[in-house]
Amino acid sequence: MRRRLPETAEYNSLPMRNSNPLKHSLIYQKKDYLKALGIIILPASSFYFIFVFLPNNLNSSLGYSSSKILGDNAFSLAIRLCIIPLIGLIADRVGGLRVANFSSWLFFLLTMPLIYIIYNYPVYLEISILSLALLTTLSAATTPGILVKLLPGNTRSSVLSVSFNVGFGIFGGLTPIICQELFNSFDCLLPALFITGIAGIGIIATSFCKKEFIDVRVHENYR
Repeated sequence: MRRRLPETAEYNSLPMRNSNPLKHSLIYQKKDYLKALGIIILPASSFYFIFVFLPNNLNSSLGYSSSKILGDNAFSLAIRLCIIPLIGLIADRVGGLRVANFSSWLFFLLTMPLIYIIYNYPVYLEISILSLALLTTLSAATTPGILVKLLPGNTRSSVLSVSFNVGFGIFGGLTPIICQELFNSFDCLLPALFITGIAGIGIIATSFCKKEFIDVRVHENYR
């Protein structure tokens, strides 16, 4: 089916296409991989932190019932689905990189206080988990559009595929393990500090990429 679909006008207008885009990108586009991973790492790690690590940890360490935690997760995911289109509209207006940068700063500033509240003031558990889930939505909703604009057309799919799967498969997949080890060995706030550090990487990556984009309004630019 894919072979019968026409390519986009942008792709057809490319002056040169690589016979082996994956090999070409791995050799000559290391900077693009670093930029893509820098943008992907926060939504990947934060998603696994909130929807994998926290439910299991709250169940094993504080004795919360699995059904309650899974119910809170399902509600948070439903809210995410509802607000993602709205965030997309905002990103078209103000720029996806601005939204992602703003999300990184919110994670950097709010993760530690929200995790402290979760473990010390259980009455605010639901609102704290929902707040963290909404923070993940800001970056997750804009990441695909940012990467499409960020990467060159002739190797875009290769760089995007590798970066996305490495980001979610390795960095995201290892996040629950790292956070659980930090929790067991030190303190409940150490996993939050780990995510705060990841948010710092997101701030650096989005700030760096903003400088490379041309100031074009609405659909032509993600700033």
